[in-house]
Amino acid sequence: MTSTSSRRPVFLDAAVLAAPTTRSLILFSQLHQEAGFIARWSRAAEREADLALTRREATRRERVGRTRPPTLVSALRTVTDT
Repeated sequence: MTSTSSRRPVFLDAAVLAAPTTRSLILFSQLHQEAGFIARWSRAAEREADLALTRREATRRERVGRTRPPTLVSALRTVTDT
């Protein structure tokens, strides 16, 4: 088992954070006991990703109509803050 202190930090940029599938795969895979990394990001990247997700949802709403709101990175951080 890899301890948290021996894991290498992997810094995620806004493009990765704003891609829900990629982001989820990275965040969930870091929970594996053999993971050699731990995901980190800056508040600036978080704000940029949240803005991109919000804009993308607004564009979809205009095209499609009613949509469900995106899961913002800031909400994930407050729930999963380690």
